[in-house]
Amino acid sequence: MESTSIHINNPSEFRREALAWANQFPTFAFYDSNGYGDRLQHYDWVLAVDSLKTLVLTEPSGAFDLLEDFHQRYSESWLFGFLSYDLKNDVEPLTSQHPNRLHSPELLFFKPRFLFRMSGNKLTVNRNFLEATALVNVINAYELPKEPFSKKIELFSNMNKDAYLERVRHIQNLIRHGEVYEVNLCRELASYEVRINPLTTFLRINDELRSPFSAYVKHEGLHILSFSPERYLRRQGDEIISQPIKGTAPIGNTPEENEAIRESLASNPKERAENVMIVDLVRNDLAKTSQPGTVRVENLFEVQSFRTINQMVSTIRGKIDKNYSSIDVIRNSFPMGSMTGAPKFRAMQVIDEVEMSRRGIFSGTIGYFSPDGNFDFNVVIRSVLYQEKERFLSFTSGGAITYDSIPEDEFQETLLKGERICDLLFQYR
Repeated sequence: MESTSIHINNPSEFRREALAWANQFPTFAFYDSNGYGDRLQHYDWVLAVDSLKTLVLTEPSGAFDLLEDFHQRYSESWLFGFLSYDLKNDVEPLTSQHPNRLHSPELLFFKPRFLFRMSGNKLTVNRNFLEATALVNVINAYELPKEPFSKKIELFSNMNKDAYLERVRHIQNLIRHGEVYEVNLCRELASYEVRINPLTTFLRINDELRSPFSAYVKHEGLHILSFSPERYLRRQGDEIISQPIKGTAPIGNTPEENEAIRESLASNPKERAENVMIVDLVRNDLAKTSQPGTVRVENLFEVQSFRTINQMVSTIRGKIDKNYSSIDVIRNSFPMGSMTGAPKFRAMQVIDEVEMSRRGIFSGTIGYFSPDGNFDFNVVIRSVLYQEKERFLSFTSGGAITYDSIPEDEFQETLLKGERICDLLFQYR
C-alpha cells in the first residue's frame, strides 16, 4: 500500500492523540523506543491499529507452525503481536499447571489496517497523501479519556516473603545436586475487581520510566502495558541480535553515587556469574539457526542506566543460516534464556513446580515482523497485565537464583524491579 510522510509539529502530543484515537478499536499495538536510538529501525515509535487479518491461538500446541504459515501468507505486510511464555509447551514436552486467569491468548498476531511510524517530526502513514492528511486531522481532534473512578488498588501476593525464601532455598538445593545451574523465580502481585484506565496508566508510567522496549497491546478486553528494558531478538538482514539482562542495581541519587553503583554492579562476581550463564545459553540457542562460527558475544557485562534502575546487559550476535526462517530462529530460542535459567528444559520444569501462577504473557515477547524480512521483539518484564472484562490486574517480578544467591537479597530484588511501577499504580488511591 502507498505510504505518505507528513511533518508533525509536536510529535509528543500527537503520540498521545494517536493513542486516544486508536483506543476506539478492539485491537492495536504500540511500540515506543523512548529515545533510545535504533530500537525500531530508526523510528521513535510505531502504532498499528485495527486488524485486517488475525491469528489468535488459545492453546500452545502447533503454535509455531501456524505462525510460520501466517507469516508466509502475509510476508509482504507488517505483522504485530505477542507470544506467551507458555508456548514453551509447543517447543518442548512441557505443561503448565496453573489456570490462565487473564483469559489471554497464547499467541496473537495481526495485519493492521492503519500503520503509523514516527521519526523525529516525520510521520509515515500507510495511506495516500489526501487520506493521510485527513486521518491526521481526525486524530488531532482526539483527547485522552479521563481518569477512571476506582477503588484504591491493593496488590495481593500469591507468594509471601517466607514462601519466596523457602523456594529460593529449594532451588539452591537442586543446584547443589546438579539438576540446574540457575533458575528464574518469579512472584505475582494481583488485584481483583479493580477498574483502571489502561491507556492513561500506560502513558503515565511510560513517561516516567522511559524504557527502550516499551509496548502497549490491546486485544478486545486484554491490555498489556509493558515497560521493558530488555530486547529478546532482533533480525536485521541476515544478522540476529539478542541482548539478555542479568544483574540489577538501583539508580544513585547523584551522578557520582550512580557511577559507584555501576562500577560495583559491573564487578560483582555473583551478578557476572548470572549473566555469563545466560549468555552461554543464548549463544547455544542462536547457534541452532546460525551459520557455523558466526555467533559471537560483544559488550559482555555492559551496565546500562535507565530512569529507575541499573542493568547488566550483554549482546550476542549471529548470522542466520539461509536454510532457516525467521520463525525457526524464534522457535529455537524460545522462551528467552534470561527468563528461564540453565539448563533451560529442567529450569522450566522447576519454574512450573515452584511458582504459584501461570506466567502467560509475562516472560513472553511483544514485537513485530516487517515486510523487508526483519523483526524485533522485547521481553515482557516490568509489565502490567489487565483484563478489563474480569477487572483483574497482574504484575510479576523475579530474579535469577544461583548457588551464591542470598535469599533475602533475591527477595529485595523483586521489590526493586517493581517498586516504581507499583508506586505509579497506587496513584489511583
